Amino acid sequence: MTKPWANVPGREFKSSSSAVTGWLVWNQDKYKFVWGVLAGIASVLSIVHVALKVSDRVKDWSDTKGHFVRLRTELDTFLYQMKVNPAFALDEFITRFEALRTRFGEGVDRKKVDFSSPSKSGAGPSLPLRRSTTT
Repeated sequence: MTKPWANVPGREFKSSSSAVTGWLVWNQDKYKFVWGVLAGIASVLSIVHVALKVSDRVKDWSDTKGHFVRLRTELDTFLYQMKVNPAFALDEFITRFEALRTRFGEGVDRKKVDFSSPSKSGAGPSLPLRRSTTT
């Protein structure tokens, strides 16, 4: 699949001319202070980004969310199977449910406490499943 901007004639010149125009504008005396402030803020944000390990945290959150999404799908499937077969073998379903509870605990354990998040408890989502509105 080609990108729509990939074949735009002169795009190299447009980006470089934009950079030159920006450099000329920011070299004017009345904009030098603003340029310094913006560069300083960008530097501080870059340092904070590295210090807080933002990229690592986003990857961890994404992996943990994926774990809980897969678990939720398996729980929904489990409930569906119980509804479809009301005469299910209780021992088998208890074993499966306990395995799902164990996986839920593993997901909560892998969720790291994030002191910058609104919820400082670090606890994961609760296990109770949504109730079906259909009977």
